[in-house]
Amino acid sequence: MGTFFLATNTSLYSKISWDPQRDFAPISMVTASPLILCVHPSLPARSTKELIALAKKEPGALNFPSAGNGTSMHLGSELFNMMAGIKTVHVPYKGSGPGVLDLVAGRLHFMLNPMPEPVPFIKAGRLRGLATSTPKPISALPELPPVADAIPGYEMVTWQGLVAPAGTPKEIIDRLNAELVKSLKDPEFAARMRGMGLELYGTTPAQFAQFIRDENAKWAKVIKATGARVD
Repeated sequence: MGTFFLATNTSLYSKISWDPQRDFAPISMVTASPLILCVHPSLPARSTKELIALAKKEPGALNFPSAGNGTSMHLGSELFNMMAGIKTVHVPYKGSGPGVLDLVAGRLHFMLNPMPEPVPFIKAGRLRGLATSTPKPISALPELPPVADAIPGYEMVTWQGLVAPAGTPKEIIDRLNAELVKSLKDPEFAARMRGMGLELYGTTPAQFAQFIRDENAKWAKVIKATGARVD
């Protein structure tokens, strides 16, 4: 099961012994999860535009947590900074949990965190949800507008997809693809996944291969601009 890191590790590491486009045969994208833009309730920002305005007023005054350098929380927030034209401070943690708890405690200002972790805190009023990183609102939090309403073109999802070793015969790839796509249409399975904040996909191998190439190019630019490294 390949993840977001198939598109980022070649840029995050100075030396890597494998290549996502050379060494794997894509089968299908399976799921994707949005990130939710949240702030501590004490922060006087009730929309993405107001958060950006605060950050522009005092460059470097606001901070955000991540689950570590190069994670989706980190890179999604850096993309947010780049596209919004703001400067905020990255505070990396070893995992997302401690950062979320520090945001809830008011020791941090905002975060972009994958579903479903922030949802209970938003519903309890301990965090204020501002937006979702997908182009359209999501069923779990339909009241949240997309970040793209304030930053046109912004999109960020954490994704998972099935891959096989390079050189796997086409008939095997096609059979696996057909069975996977069929299973994703099962109503009970689909309901369980959507209940966790995941959107289901069933792409062709060619579509998934193109998606990985596009993601690789997108995040290479962000990683280069921010200097993010994990080694």
